[in-house]
Amino acid sequence: HAFAMSMASRQERWEVSAHGWAGVLSLEICPYPLQLRSPFGTSHSSSTARTNALITLKINAHTGYGEIGLPPKKPNVYEADYADCAAFFASWVDRIPAALSSLGWTVSSKPGSHTGESERPDVFSRVSSTYFQTLRNVEGKERNPEENLLRDLLASLDEAFNASSQPPGTKRASLCGCEAAVLDCWGHLANTPLHKLIGVDAPPRPGFYTAGLADIPTMIDSSTFGHKFTHFLKVKLDADIDKAEQILSELREALQPMWKKDLPTERIWSVDANTAWSPSITRQFLQLLTRRPDLAKLLYMIEQPFPVEFLDSPAEELEEWRRVKTEAADMGLQIYADESVRTAEDVARLQPYVHGVNIKLEKAGGIRGALRAIDAAKSAGLRVWLGVMVGGTQNSSTTSHLMPLAEHGDLDGSLLVTAESDRFRGGFEWQEGRIALSVRPGVGTIPAAK
Repeated sequence: HAFAMSMASRQERWEVSAHGWAGVLSLEICPYPLQLRSPFGTSHSSSTARTNALITLKINAHTGYGEIGLPPKKPNVYEADYADCAAFFASWVDRIPAALSSLGWTVSSKPGSHTGESERPDVFSRVSSTYFQTLRNVEGKERNPEENLLRDLLASLDEAFNASSQPPGTKRASLCGCEAAVLDCWGHLANTPLHKLIGVDAPPRPGFYTAGLADIPTMIDSSTFGHKFTHFLKVKLDADIDKAEQILSELREALQPMWKKDLPTERIWSVDANTAWSPSITRQFLQLLTRRPDLAKLLYMIEQPFPVEFLDSPAEELEEWRRVKTEAADMGLQIYADESVRTAEDVARLQPYVHGVNIKLEKAGGIRGALRAIDAAKSAGLRVWLGVMVGGTQNSSTTSHLMPLAEHGDLDGSLLVTAESDRFRGGFEWQEGRIALSVRPGVGTIPAAK
């Protein structure tokens, strides 16, 4: 019974009106079960199914969706499950009527107390003024009521976040899906792709497919499937470097015949240790690459070799990690942080030990939080990699709209789940291993036919 309650959906519906406009606003959260194409393993967990959270926002004819990727919980890294998201969602929707009323809306026949447009909160104040320029409050600029309603919903969401007693990492995951639904709906209202609303654009960036840690035949099967979409590959490894050599060797042997002559064949792979290595294990891996130049030339970067909270290590160990960064760079390899970077505030402390950071919406607290983390990384001279949790098309396509600000990304979540369990189609497209942004409104997805 407790499990059923924790997985319950919730939907709220209000009639709202102001200044001669009237409409219907509804919000819903529901579990989003997903089946994986093959077991997805890392150094700390393995799974064949996930239950994500799906947020649906409707304002009259306009609908927006937000998907929250929810991997198995890991302290200080993956801190939310569906019950956490449902609790945060409840705290948001419970405050919406009063929040909207205070901004002049009549909500379900309860008159609002009018305030002027200039008194509306600036929901984009914490990101650079170069982003969301067309959506910001501009004195004297008329806004249609639906746009004002979306802005006010986003303000009430921020209030719910600030008031929530959930741990920061837990409520950031929930925030990201709720915010995504608002921004997706805003894109549909404006008939504009999300990246255009943000104010970014660029040629397609390289996108990696992830081979989860499993037995080697399963990893080969998974990588062969991923190769249909991209020749860029990320390989999950654990602390067994002998096994790592076997995995990389057999993957190379299986995939090399498929490589196209007109595409690059060097620096097209990365490996992800998911916190499982020490400085000595990392050096063992570098020694392996010295012995195996055929593997060394494939690799672009090593992701998260160090423990999550390695920055709290003694000075001697931190110095070893700083040296590892230099030694990797001497071999043409980059070191990136993933689990150790969550928000913009984490970035500066990591700079001595990494060349780049992997930013994910669930960790950063959504699009706006990710933008702050991206800007912090660039200010620190670090490269940006965008990642996603295992999830459907809605999740990975939302992140894709930030790809113009990154060098690489592994937006492969929807390739890791079965098409039958994915509730959406569309979004970005894979073009010769690169991520081509959708030109459709909002996130660019459409619900899959049932």
